[in-house]
Amino acid sequence: PPRCELCAPDTYQDQNDFTGALCNECPLNTTTGRGAVGAVSIGNCTCVRDFYPVRPERPFECTPCPRGANCAGGSGRPTALAGFAEDRTSDRFAQRPKPSS
Repeated sequence: PPRCELCAPDTYQDQNDFTGALCNECPLNTTTGRGAVGAVSIGNCTCVRDFYPVRPERPFECTPCPRGANCAGGSGRPTALAGFAEDRTSDRFAQRPKPSS
């Protein structure tokens, strides 16, 4: 009988029929995370560091981190770096004015 084998890191297998099915690579700029094996869905592929998902329901569609932000990877949103503030109406981060002395 066919033997089920776990997919390697950064790949996934979403088919129920494991006979001869191949593992698919995670999309560009995504990972299954720290050597994780056995991913069973493209949803297990999340953004690498310095990228973030624009749409939370699609964590595998990643875009570069905006200037002035930190993107830790995974499915999290960007956070403002020191001296920057998020513009909540867009995915941009504006530099805060320096306090006058």
